[in-house]
Amino acid sequence: DRRRQRHELIRLDVNDSHSEVVFEEADERLNLRIWRSDSGAWLLLDVMDNAGAVEVWCLPADQPGVGWRRIVARDLGHHVFAEHWGDRF
Repeated sequence: DRRRQRHELIRLDVNDSHSEVVFEEADERLNLRIWRSDSGAWLLLDVMDNAGAVEVWCLPADQPGVGWRRIVARDLGHHVFAEHWGDRF
């Protein structure tokens, strides 16, 4: 990859070594960061420029097959942060 950035999120099934791209960022100015919420219940995916996140997606940590849900829409003019708190973000 000539971009030298993290732009694909790949899920690997450790039982059969099958891998699949589950999220891909097309904008070459941006890259991805995945992390677990403080509660441990959610995976959060930040779409980031060089200063911080500009879009946030979430996925239940115990249901990786359900698909990512956007919780903060992309806004290249602002940097955003999301965290799981009770029944909301």
